[in-house]
Amino acid sequence: MILHAVGLLLRNIVPALKVALVPMALFWLVTAALSGAMGMYGMGLWAMGFGGSGGLAGSVMGSSAGLIFGVLSLVFEAWIGVNWFRWIFREEQPGWLPAFDWSLISGYMWQLFLLGILFLVLQFLYDAAIVPLVPYDMLGPLGFVLDVVVVAGAMAWGRLRLSVVLPAAALGRPLTLADAWQETRPQRFALIGVAVAGALGSLALIVAPVLLPAGFGFVSLSLVSALSQMMSLAMVATLYGVAVEGRRLR
Repeated sequence: MILHAVGLLLRNIVPALKVALVPMALFWLVTAALSGAMGMYGMGLWAMGFGGSGGLAGSVMGSSAGLIFGVLSLVFEAWIGVNWFRWIFREEQPGWLPAFDWSLISGYMWQLFLLGILFLVLQFLYDAAIVPLVPYDMLGPLGFVLDVVVVAGAMAWGRLRLSVVLPAAALGRPLTLADAWQETRPQRFALIGVAVAGALGSLALIVAPVLLPAGFGFVSLSLVSALSQMMSLAMVATLYGVAVEGRRLR
């Protein structure tokens, strides 16, 4: 499945660029503009005499900013995902400014939100119940690697099995998370290898900027992150085709 996903992305590299390039650029421009505006607003509050409550004001602004940027992230991720899956499964050719169908994008966003909440809860339960029982710190760097690979691998495996809700939403044929779990049951063992590869890729994203010369880390991480996102979408498209639509890998 990994090889098929790589081939799928390479064969569709131009549509992938059309799907992702403008939304990603707009996302960075919007977030940069909002960050600047919020920064000036915060300075204004401090200058007007609210500096004494800066901790509370900062917390409120931080929460508000986090919510705003979180919603923006969902919108742009859904915009990219919907157009990618509709190209792969419906051959709807994207333009350099991809179609913005709010009815499909909002459904896709809802599924992203549900997945995010589910795995946030699972991460909290892991941190609260498992981490205190496992002596990762005593194992040094090996403990860090085991923590990332094992936990990220398990989380990636679960996400993969549930991720077929995303193309389903993009195609206007929504699945529940329970349906997705059942649909991907036949591929559950094959997805272990995919998940481990994804976890190792996550580890590489963490380590790579540290090993690169100063000034190259951010650029390389941005490029690798963008490529990783499109590769993830190609993997989900492959899994949806096999598990839900019954297609054969070629």
